[in-house]
Amino acid sequence: MGWDAVHREMNPSPYPLTPRLALKKMFAVQFGVVALTAAIAGCARRPIIVQAPPATVIQNPAPTTTTVNTLPPAGRDVIVVKEAPPPPREEAPPPPPSNGYSWVPGYWTSRDGRQEWVAGRWEMPPRANATWVAPRWERRGEGYVFIEGYWR
Repeated sequence: MGWDAVHREMNPSPYPLTPRLALKKMFAVQFGVVALTAAIAGCARRPIIVQAPPATVIQNPAPTTTTVNTLPPAGRDVIVVKEAPPPPREEAPPPPPSNGYSWVPGYWTSRDGRQEWVAGRWEMPPRANATWVAPRWERRGEGYVFIEGYWR
């Protein structure tokens, strides 16, 4: 059975379908599918995600010109950010769990490049007459350095 016989059996049209014409139709269909896919992909909106850069962490920085009483315990990471944190939130401490506890106020810290509020809490001082030195942000150069709070 030749090509013409197969064509007539599948397509009883008065116009013969030559192998060349069949290839042209096949390529036209394939090109149409590829063009449609490209058009759809090109028109799709892709979300643009912009994230703040993470905080820079410096291990054991050199001490600055502050008194020894205000330095945090050695060996802790220091967080440096470009923008100052917001002002502290006002907190009304709940009643203490029992006698001897001291209120440690909340503070702003930086996590994953974002400023986060750490709520205040009641803590038992590690020894009698211990004083809480609150965490703070100090301006150094073009950034702000976070100094953790500690018991003195």
